[in-house]
Amino acid sequence: MIKKLILLLFLVPVISSADDTYDPATGKIHMPTVIVDGKNYGINMEHQGDLIFKVTTATPSTYTSNSTDTFDFATGILHMPLVSVGSDNFEVDMFHQGDLVFKVTKATPIKNIAFKFTTDYLNGKTLYNVYYEDDTKKWEIVAFVFSSSTLSAYQNSNPSEKFDGVYSITEEGYIKMLFPHDDGPDYVKAAVQTSDYFQLVWTGDLVNINRNPDDEYFYFDLQKAQEFIDTKNAAL
Repeated sequence: MIKKLILLLFLVPVISSADDTYDPATGKIHMPTVIVDGKNYGINMEHQGDLIFKVTTATPSTYTSNSTDTFDFATGILHMPLVSVGSDNFEVDMFHQGDLVFKVTKATPIKNIAFKFTTDYLNGKTLYNVYYEDDTKKWEIVAFVFSSSTLSAYQNSNPSEKFDGVYSITEEGYIKMLFPHDDGPDYVKAAVQTSDYFQLVWTGDLVNINRNPDDEYFYFDLQKAQEFIDTKNAAL
């Protein structure tokens, strides 16, 4: 029973400085932040063979990761959006077998080369921008509806209030978007691509475009975007 995680908790919170990593030489997985029943834990696992891993430690975590893992009690699925294995990255799902033992059920390679947006790709698409809003102190969704050169944006919670703007694509494949009353354009780079979303760098200054990805996303599916922010907001 995954509730046994509580029995493993140390009294002193741990602050980690790395995202999910797997070391094939030691067979150990390190997960800085896993949301379990609305609380954050840093978890370590060790490979038992045949894609079976066992939890070895679980400690309260104050680390905020760009790729927070989640465990769903109802399904028994541990979802890990970004696991680094050497120079390669994977999106991984594990299924709870009981007694803190998990089996890998999915390991999808993540493209390490930044996706290049094109007008053909965006035209007719709706992408769901997921981000943490400092003013409201919670995660939000804004839908972006693209045509060949214009876009409309609206808060998912208030679709009647739309903001219309224009966009173009830079030579590097970034979205350059401009809305009325903005001081200047914003540039959006898809730094990481998974089966569910792009992880973004969003900036008003191209000097910063090659920084590490922000904790901000374009989700392809509204339901998955909603599930993500529901989990995030529940942990606040």
